[in-house]
Amino acid sequence: MNPQNPSPAYRLTEAEASEHLDWHGQNPVKGFQLYITTSITCVDLDTRANILNELDSIGWPLHLRSASTAGKKLIAGSPWAREDESPLLLLCNLFRLPLAVVANAFFEGRTVLEVDEKLRELTRLGECPIP
Repeated sequence: MNPQNPSPAYRLTEAEASEHLDWHGQNPVKGFQLYITTSITCVDLDTRANILNELDSIGWPLHLRSASTAGKKLIAGSPWAREDESPLLLLCNLFRLPLAVVANAFFEGRTVLEVDEKLRELTRLGECPIP
């Protein structure tokens, strides 16, 4: 082990890589959701796992629920889907993710200002701050 790089590199075997690719091919939406969640580096791995589990439980933002829409950016200024409200509240209020992270990772195409305004609107309307 190199003292300047204490963690040995992890490499998949050819069989593991093939199995991994097969799983992603069979589960493209879940694979994309995993990719989004693991890309959030401002929180630890356990928190990322909890975010994934909670979103699986309450529902992901609408556009991240199907293969036909998951890779597409939202249009800035477009109306919010009702299905996006609970995930927004969860990410901002329970996990306290920065608004920029929420906008860029989960509502790509929306601005931080849009996310902030929607969060304030939901709070003003008396929506439950933590779903």
